[in-house]
Amino acid sequence: MCEWERDPYTASCAYDAGNYYYTLGTRTETVTHTTTYPPATISASLSGCTLVNGWCASPSSLVLTGSEPVSGYTIQAIEGTINGGGLGCSGASCTVPLSEGANAFTYWAFSDWGDTSEMGSTSQGQDTQPPTISGTVNGTTGDNGWYITNAVVSASAADAVSSVSLTCSLDGASPAAYTGALTLTDGTHTVVFS
Repeated sequence: MCEWERDPYTASCAYDAGNYYYTLGTRTETVTHTTTYPPATISASLSGCTLVNGWCASPSSLVLTGSEPVSGYTIQAIEGTINGGGLGCSGASCTVPLSEGANAFTYWAFSDWGDTSEMGSTSQGQDTQPPTISGTVNGTTGDNGWYITNAVVSASAADAVSSVSLTCSLDGASPAAYTGALTLTDGTHTVVFS
């Protein structure tokens, strides 16, 4: 008789005319292969922006561009938020004008593969109006626009959107941070605020 042990999937044992014999069988296994495709992506860039101290000083837009790396599939739409409100465009690109002041964006792309890109985010301020500077001169005036006492010159700056800093230059010196009123004594002086 067949006394050896064999894998029942690969062998069998039989008796015929006084002889025992075995035959090898077959074994089928299913192997699953998983292919991981890269996800859709989205990128952002500024258009029309002239940066001044980190702010766009000209009317500007944020350009969003989605990309689907899997052949045969495309980006169907781009969605996101600007300052908490919704934004959306069909297709693989979206141009969003910046508002005056601070702008905070989130954004993502939808693919007809059935996935979305990872969410992106950025922030960019826009201030297209220049700041204003006002100044005063205090002292006792004499003839022909001259002062007969020391002249005290002061200034201030303001901007409707962003913060400002003020510098001054006295008699051609390099500009320095303005920290308070300047007292001018005898002579001709030139004061430049910026």
